[in-house]
This record gives sequence, structure tokens and C-alpha cells, in this order.
Amino acid sequence: MKLFLKTGEDKSQLNVKRTGSSNYIVEKSDKHYDIIFTKNGVYVNGKHYFLNTHSNLNGDLDSIVLDGEFFPVEVQKIDDRKTSQHGYSPDAGKIKAVLAGKIISMHVENNQKVKKGDLLLVLEAMKMENEIRAPFNGIISKVNVESGNLVIKDEILVELQEIK
Repeated sequence: MKLFLKTGEDKSQLNVKRTGSSNYIVEKSDKHYDIIFTKNGVYVNGKHYFLNTHSNLNGDLDSIVLDGEFFPVEVQKIDDRKTSQHGYSPDAGKIKAVLAGKIISMHVENNQKVKKGDLLLVLEAMKMENEIRAPFNGIISKVNVESGNLVIKDEILVELQEIK
């Protein structure tokens, strides 16, 4: 996956590859980083850092605190495939489970209009409740799960059709 990362005035393109449930390889220019996320922070090339993330009201990451230092950030996914008029890939509306888990609560139904950031459902995975939110304004075209269902990683939970 390619990401565009902006920290302050610095803009960079990153190549990110997931290698395990919380392991990633990140490449920036000619640099290579092995990253492992834990409950207590993150390991980068074997060195531990304390990490906290902060999101705005839309649920988008807007800053991180790394070893006590505050960094405002803007992360934007770059998709090489054809995109819609608003810049979303054709598969962006297929809301998938990021981990195997259990659906705790559903907050949408078929044909419901949602706005970017609206809560779609809550997925419990690894003893944590994860709020799954709409990535853009749209209409729920299909709900594939209900409260209490067990789901596997990458299972399509909800399908969202973009409002143009």
C-alpha cells in the first residue's frame, strides 16, 4: 500500500507492507523500517518508542505523540487504481474487518444515508472495541453482518455506495 505522509512541511511517500497481525515494513526513499505495534508503544528496527495517537471528530488520525513529542500528521492513502470523482477507489465502499472478532453492535441498516465519520458498527477484536466509521458520504447498499456475529479478517461487513 502506498501512503502520502505530511508532517509539518515535510511531505513523503511511503510504501507499507503488512507482514503480521501488528508487524509492518515501511519504506521511504532508500530507507527501510521494521515496525511492530504493541500495547505499550511501537518498535522501530528493534528500538522501543512510547506511542499515542489522537483522532479528530471524524475519526481521522490527526496527531501522534512519540516518546512525549507531539507531531501533527496528515495521512492520505494513494490508490493506483481508477478512482471515483471524489478520489475513492472502487473497493473503498467495501468495509472489511481489519481483524477477526465479534460484532458488538450495529448502527446502520440497508438504504440508510451516512456521512463521513458516522459510526457503522463496533467490532470487538483482541479484547478491544473498534469503532468502524464511514470513510465517505454514502448510502448503505448492503449489511452483511448483525450483532453477535463472529467475523474473520477481511470479511466484508458493510457495503457503502458513494453519494455523488
